[in-house]
Amino acid sequence: MRSTWLRRPATAAQIDEALAWLRERAPLRAGGPDFAAARGANLIVVQVESLQDFAVDFTVGGQE
Repeated sequence: MRSTWLRRPATAAQIDEALAWLRERAPLRAGGPDFAAARGANLIVVQVESLQDFAVDFTVGGQE
């Protein structure tokens, strides 16, 4: 499987290494007292990686 034509596909060893890395860190991904605290609630999460200044204080249809 290729994600792009510009990059070689991952080898079986690389895939095994990545899977082992993910399995090793699985306990860190979920858990704790706050895990699933919003289960059953209507919740919208917006993750903003980079908020450019053109979007700050921008108004569309009278709404910011």
